Amino acid sequence: MPEKREKLTIGTRGSKLALWQSAYIKSLVEELTGAEVALK
Repeated sequence: MPEKREKLTIGTRGSKLALWQSAYIKSLVEELTGAEVALK
């Protein structure tokens, strides 16, 4: 049976700094956990 892949959503604001921070955390979470991460 295939493993269930987690899906996470990270909320962010529209400023360049907030978007950069969210994208950075997204990449870390995906790399370390294999979870599918979306920014909203």
